[in-house]
Amino acid sequence: MSHRGKKSNVFIAGFITVAVIAICIFFKFKVKDIKAENDAGDKKIEQLENELAAEKQRTEEERQMYVYSQMMALMCYEVIDKYEDGYLLSKKLLQGKLTDEEKKNVISQYVFNGYMMAASYMHGDDRRFGKARELFAELLPYADEDMRQRIQPKVPLTWYFEGSGYMMIQQYDKAYSCMENASIGFEEIGDAKNKIG
Repeated sequence: MSHRGKKSNVFIAGFITVAVIAICIFFKFKVKDIKAENDAGDKKIEQLENELAAEKQRTEEERQMYVYSQMMALMCYEVIDKYEDGYLLSKKLLQGKLTDEEKKNVISQYVFNGYMMAASYMHGDDRRFGKARELFAELLPYADEDMRQRIQPKVPLTWYFEGSGYMMIQQYDKAYSCMENASIGFEEIGDAKNKIG
């Protein structure tokens, strides 16, 4: 190999060495940039997580305020005898997110307002005994022992009242069917003194 060939090989080797060093330096800075971006990204993620936690806290506080305001409205409906409004609002609230204590209070209002609404269907000019029975049946699974004791006799009583109405207009087949259902209902709840027959 000639002197020129050796010089060119040295030149090429030197060039390659400088290029490799330059590439290494470039990648070293690139890695630092990537680490800096990752650190910035981690900080951004942490910031977003903190903001999300604050948002959840604010959202929870807003939820609590909403639930408490609706519970106050339920109590007002009870005081002013707006049982249907109280029943509908409590039913709607039960479908939302509630704590155990909130749920207990809303269920109490749901049962009471529903009970009063169903009881109103049994009196006056607008008697709807079937609707009252449906509502009593809907409420029973949620009723505490006191309300259960109030609701259970009302179901056969609706059959009795409905049968009495049919007797007054001399529709004895319907009256008999209703009285039979009343008798069975009183027997099921152990109320032998009101059993018919």
